[in-house]
Amino acid sequence: MLSLQSLGLLMALLKFFKKKLKDCFPNLNGSTPVCVACSGGVDSMVLLDLTRQTFSPVQICYVDHKQRKDTHLEKEIISTYAKNHALVFHRLEIPLKPNASEAWMRKMRYEALIQLAKSQNTVVFTAHHADDNLETYLFKLLRGTHPQTLKGISEQVEMFGVRFYRPLLGFMKQELTQWAIQNQIPWYEDQTNVSQKYARNQIRKNLIPHLENFRPGARRRLLSFFSELEKLHANTVLEDYSQELQSKEGLKINNIEFFSLKNTLDIFLGELSHSTKKSHWENVKRQLGLRKIQKLPLKKLQFPGGSILRFQGNALFWDKTL
Repeated sequence: MLSLQSLGLLMALLKFFKKKLKDCFPNLNGSTPVCVACSGGVDSMVLLDLTRQTFSPVQICYVDHKQRKDTHLEKEIISTYAKNHALVFHRLEIPLKPNASEAWMRKMRYEALIQLAKSQNTVVFTAHHADDNLETYLFKLLRGTHPQTLKGISEQVEMFGVRFYRPLLGFMKQELTQWAIQNQIPWYEDQTNVSQKYARNQIRKNLIPHLENFRPGARRRLLSFFSELEKLHANTVLEDYSQELQSKEGLKINNIEFFSLKNTLDIFLGELSHSTKKSHWENVKRQLGLRKIQKLPLKKLQFPGGSILRFQGNALFWDKTL
């Protein structure tokens, strides 16, 4: 039985969670069919528990890439939770070659979630939180991303007709773990999350704690700084680019600054921006350079998801896939 203190924490979390949903995702309501992408870790188990208490019907999806020997333990935790709360649990096995990259696993996982969500007619909730967002900012910054293209995790994105939501972006990891402990929510700790093999893990386990020890509160300050930086640029040049790219007249090529264009297209693409290749941007640069000095015929460049960047005359257009 939950103590009064634990019950109070749970009610506070539920209240904040529901307020976040109302403020950020007004198109959702309690009867919206939701599929929770669940790994069995603390983040996704907390998300599942909150979603179960807010929406109906709720389904669960677990994707196993067969990269570890202990995935059966994760599935057991999720399966037990699903049985206790009468939830539909989808176990998807998508075996990949040993030591598959994080990017490739993410791509295959999203493809599986999209296919399942379409078949079940649901939206998808994923458990990205504030620490994940900070890791993304720092990872891109250290990789050399231009300030104009520095972008965090989107609160919602549409991929191939399926809408993905991240309701936990307002929560820190420590808060989620505390609530899980206080309210007896089971989870399994994947040991690869502490491996130094991946750059993101090094940022998570080494860099961010060091910054926090050096200056307590650094996590939230950095998140606020990166968020404001992103908004500052997005509210000026990117807004103009976005409107003109989708207008009948198009965006005039002579006025285009490449990094602003790339950032706008990254926003249009959402999660699919991770699937773009160096060749995509090299082709865009080449076309921009050539068309600023000579007239060329119609040229269409296809991006992940099927959307088209159309060079026509002295203007540029974005033709979004249906």
